[in-house]
Amino acid sequence: MKKYIIGALLLVSFTIATFIIICSLISPDKNGNISFGNIAGGLAVITAIIIILSSYNLITLQENEFKPNPMFKVKTDRYELFQLALINYGKSTAYDLRIEWANKIINQKDDELFNETDSIAALLPEEEISQYVGIPKNIIEKMPNKYEGNIFYKDIKGKKYTNHFIIDFGKYKKTLIFENEQVKAYRELQKLPAILDELVKKLP
Repeated sequence: MKKYIIGALLLVSFTIATFIIICSLISPDKNGNISFGNIAGGLAVITAIIIILSSYNLITLQENEFKPNPMFKVKTDRYELFQLALINYGKSTAYDLRIEWANKIINQKDDELFNETDSIAALLPEEEISQYVGIPKNIIEKMPNKYEGNIFYKDIKGKKYTNHFIIDFGKYKKTLIFENEQVKAYRELQKLPAILDELVKKLP
């Protein structure tokens, strides 16, 4: 609301300054002299308005760069496991986060993810909260292709924001979910100590 009031005041000031300049040019005094003082004053006002607008745009860009930005991400970095993570991609802390779903996600255990009645007090920059979705092969075909909703949150000044999100699970139904074998390899390597223990026990 504040930015619209500022914009309206600047527009009125610009209009008045322009009007003064035009009147000074087309309506000389009784001696036929043009009032260059009025023209200079009008141009000074217009210059000031341009500087104010440039400064305001710069401040707005800086605010957008450093504001919180929480969004959802489907994580597949654990072998044969879907997780849904809420991550703050912004450069400042998000406060009083609340999720509103158009269609809620129910995981493999029939638990509702990121319940609307729950709120998150704060989410630091790059911080994430992950919740279990399920084993892809057991759940992916049962899930709708798309989930969407809104994330409501505030910045440190208490300014309110809303991020609309879309979570696309449909793309995982026709593509490879795990594109490298490292996670699987690490999992298999974790079994080696137990296997070695069994072999040692069998030695004479």
